[in-house]
Amino acid sequence: LVCFGGMTLKNSQISQGGTGNHIQKKDMLKAKKKGVKFINISPYNEDIITELEAKWIPIIPNTDTALILAICYFLLNKNLYNKKFLKKYTVGYEKFFDYLLGKTDGVVKSPEWASKICKINPSFIQKIAKEMVAGKTMISLSWSLTRQQYGEQPYWAGIVLACMIGQIGTSGGGVGFGYAAVNNVGNNLLSYKLPSFPKKANSVSTFIPVARFSDMLLNPNKKFNYNGKKMIFPKIELIYWAGGNPFHHHQDINRMIKAWQKPKTIIINEWCWNATAKFADIVLPCTTTLEREDIAISSNDNYVVSMEKVINPIGDAKNDYDIFTDLATEMGFGKEFTDGQNAEQWQKKNI
Repeated sequence: LVCFGGMTLKNSQISQGGTGNHIQKKDMLKAKKKGVKFINISPYNEDIITELEAKWIPIIPNTDTALILAICYFLLNKNLYNKKFLKKYTVGYEKFFDYLLGKTDGVVKSPEWASKICKINPSFIQKIAKEMVAGKTMISLSWSLTRQQYGEQPYWAGIVLACMIGQIGTSGGGVGFGYAAVNNVGNNLLSYKLPSFPKKANSVSTFIPVARFSDMLLNPNKKFNYNGKKMIFPKIELIYWAGGNPFHHHQDINRMIKAWQKPKTIIINEWCWNATAKFADIVLPCTTTLEREDIAISSNDNYVVSMEKVINPIGDAKNDYDIFTDLATEMGFGKEFTDGQNAEQWQKKNI
């Protein structure tokens, strides 16, 4: 198991919606006992647990792509790649080979070339390449590799390397992303129906891709391309945002600040004074998970947990359900929204 970016255990102690069972360490040790060897390619030795006795290959941050390209070059140059797999399952590998050989840019992607970039000895790069094709190999690429400039490239390169090895789709071989990044990645999950509120039909059928949020606010009524179709950005006068913090994960924060000025009114439910709250017109204080009875549930975990309230709501904070109930009541359809039940009653009904 070759881990680009390691498989740090501390990250796998969490997951969206909560974690019922921490399985990573147990399964890693089980794999080692079965004879799996681990290679940790990371600037940090402790990006993988010491009990695995992984071979550590320290690398300069943001140079994983150069290393992967050099391994690909070595497999090509020594005729160690899987030709049948490439012919049957891939398109365009000839162009990639020209790139490796320097025919397109004059730069041969050899181990010697990569060594100057990632500071790994060329002979060691060759050794890694030989080991990867000597038996069954799984390539793991950490999500952390994407958190940098050109962060998509190591993922692309890792997939190409897995194709050259030719073990994608086989037991214990191929390529995977984000193992141990959070608890659910690689977890064997059961498929069961999750409890939820009854859903009404949405009278609004239009939508935009989430990444085009700023584009929509800055370009109302303009056309844009999506999945081969022409769509039109709606003109948004009011935003109501509950759950999530768009300023935390948007691509271009400065551009989003400009876009955020366009609507006439912005309302949010928020429990802390984050960036979204600071840029909102109206902030409705909502409770944290410690201040309400709730259900901890996620499609990423095999557990449904009934959560008890630890403390009473602080200040004027209310549950999101109660906030929406008050709004629905003011609008004249409170009974239709609640179906005559409060948050605790809905929780008991759903569990």
